[in-house]
Amino acid sequence: MRKEIWVLAAVTAACLVIAAAVLASGVLRPDDANGHNGSDDLALMTNMRVEATGPPNLTAYGLLVIPVNVTNLMDRAVDFRSMNFTLRLANGSEVPATCNGPDSVAPLTTEEFIIIASADEMLDVKAVHLVSGSEYLNVLVPPGDKNPNGQNGGSDGTSKDEPSVQTSLEAGRPFGPDPSPPYMLTYGVPVEGTLDTWVEGPADDARIGIMVYFAGLSNDSVYVNASYGGGEPQWVNLYGDGLLGCYGLLMTDPSNIIGDMAWTWRYASDGARYYNITLSVTTYSLGTHEVRFYAYDQETGRKISDVEVTNYAVLGTGGRFNDLNYMFDTAVESDMSGTFVPGATYHFNITDACRFPQYSGEVRSVLYFPYAKSVAIVNDDGSTTSLSGVSDTYTFTWSYAGDGVSHTVHLIVQIGETGAAPSTYLVTSAMCHLEDVRSGQVMSHVGPDGHPGVRIELRTG
Repeated sequence: MRKEIWVLAAVTAACLVIAAAVLASGVLRPDDANGHNGSDDLALMTNMRVEATGPPNLTAYGLLVIPVNVTNLMDRAVDFRSMNFTLRLANGSEVPATCNGPDSVAPLTTEEFIIIASADEMLDVKAVHLVSGSEYLNVLVPPGDKNPNGQNGGSDGTSKDEPSVQTSLEAGRPFGPDPSPPYMLTYGVPVEGTLDTWVEGPADDARIGIMVYFAGLSNDSVYVNASYGGGEPQWVNLYGDGLLGCYGLLMTDPSNIIGDMAWTWRYASDGARYYNITLSVTTYSLGTHEVRFYAYDQETGRKISDVEVTNYAVLGTGGRFNDLNYMFDTAVESDMSGTFVPGATYHFNITDACRFPQYSGEVRSVLYFPYAKSVAIVNDDGSTTSLSGVSDTYTFTWSYAGDGVSHTVHLIVQIGETGAAPSTYLVTSAMCHLEDVRSGQVMSHVGPDGHPGVRIELRTG
């Protein structure tokens, strides 16, 4: 981008000022995007800074990916992924796109996202056009290699009558947009789904490869097995796309390989037209993720299906429907021996232990403590840090390094008013649960009543 500024500087100093302002903000002004903004009835978005951090990258098997950084300048969290995304090309055309990354951007913070579009060849993208409600933003994109690795969209000049493959995810399973119990997908727990594939219309014989692409997930945070017809599940090798995602070929039979070519199933014009794949997916990343399925003719290298795109949510707990699936165990020790004296101060040690060595991140402890008059954390040096409560709820954050070491916090709590009659305090419970700060997902056990975390019974003598 600096090279572009130097060229403009050689033309005129005035152009340099304009270009620098545009590049610094990552925004195309209303009349700069291909000569128009396409947003005459929209206002320019000013409460968010979006910058493309690299050029478009054409990944394996027809996906164009653009990395962007998003800075939230507001005092509330923003769901960046819910916006509408369009790629604006140099020839004036537009291509629809999706976005993958964190579920939200906290106030005054920056997060990484990727913009994704289907493309069989490199596109000359000038800007990403964003629309949210009545506001828009155009984000400049650095130029990319117009012919990366000599790719030509997979065409080899043959005249083969290739099959047209359709794909469909079984409704209600965990990859659906609104999975219902018991198909809720939780962190680190394998869940099965079914991908139906079939050929429409007559076609020549072909070795068909069914590809899967996980946007925003590295190949060490998602694991896949594939099988067909009750056969032995086969491990799916996933490869990083060089950015934030990974992809792989769904092989259900290890013998489906000749030299460098592998395939999922072999279609014969006089044989079966259907091939339904059972998937087992384990994900070690909380939040919502995009997954794509599509088919290739592995002999010609051409894509022979539309792209099946869906989002699936990875939860930190299975809730009361799957109450054995959760991420952290919590134990509480206290010098409050069954009952409390109004106005007295008690000590609580709350210890949290993660069930998964793969997890690391910022954790939020949420403590609901009715009757508490003051709550303070005892620091390592013996000093205390007071917590401010809202509606009897107190929160504090801490870092979990993923090293298998449990985390303990020491709290001092004054319960009730000094001198108050014990009979004024009805029996109730304090509760403590954990949330992942980045995704907002609850990570504690959820009981049959739907409340997460551990209970501390509060009763007077």
